[in-house]
Amino acid sequence: MKVKKFYRTQREVAAVINEIVDEYWVDNLTDEELEENIIRIYKNN
Repeated sequence: MKVKKFYRTQREVAAVINEIVDEYWVDNLTDEELEENIIRIYKNN
């Protein structure tokens, strides 16, 4: 899954976080990948 570093609106941030969590729930992401992606989005937005 490709995750951008910066999103323009809160709506985009919410949508990508939902996508990340969905990928995690279907076991496409590990716990560490989930955490890294969320932290990256949080720090850059």
